[in-house]
Amino acid sequence: MLVLPLCIVACTKANTGDDSTDGQTEYYVKYASEGLSTNYNVSYTDETGKKQSFSDLSGETFERVIGPVSVGFEAAFNIWVSNTNDTKTRAARIEVKKGNSPFVVKVEKSGKGSSGVSIKYTIE
Repeated sequence: MLVLPLCIVACTKANTGDDSTDGQTEYYVKYASEGLSTNYNVSYTDETGKKQSFSDLSGETFERVIGPVSVGFEAAFNIWVSNTNDTKTRAARIEVKKGNSPFVVKVEKSGKGSSGVSIKYTIE
């Protein structure tokens, strides 16, 4: 009588929080930027490894979440402005989420003026 309940408890799959169906952990990448102005441009690596670019955007912030991706994925994020007279400070960051865990900042960088900000992070 005691063998059956023990087997059910012992044979139940543990919840690893990895959000996967085939045993591989899934990761999600968030690209985020603040301090932007009008006529800014962004490019980032999407979940297929291709570069996505957007020009002449407006607003103070940019945010995009992509995934799922796997270990070894290289995230790249670039922001720059078209206006050479722009003196605002802007920040770019890459955050990574593993399974059901919250996003964690992996790399962040700030830049001022018309120079761009470029960052990269590889999921290990």
